[in-house]
Amino acid sequence: MIIKLNKTPTKLPDEDAYYNRAKEKKDWKIGNLKFFLNFISEKLEKENLNSLLELGCGKSEILNFLPPNIKYAGLEPSEGCVAEL
Repeated sequence: MIIKLNKTPTKLPDEDAYYNRAKEKKDWKIGNLKFFLNFISEKLEKENLNSLLELGCGKSEILNFLPPNIKYAGLEPSEGCVAEL
């Protein structure tokens, strides 16, 4: 993130933290998404479940991490996300 003050670019002190957090929000291998994926995987396995309904599924990115035998349905109210599928 660059902010121009008096025509001189200035780097924000927390710019690296900002971009690391943005990356974490989209990376299923770290942070909250990893925690969520581990939680779902554990529940599916422990309870011997074979289906998953995801509310607010966005672009259904979790499908890349689910076993192929899981029946998946996702509901997304955002037309923008659905249009990108």
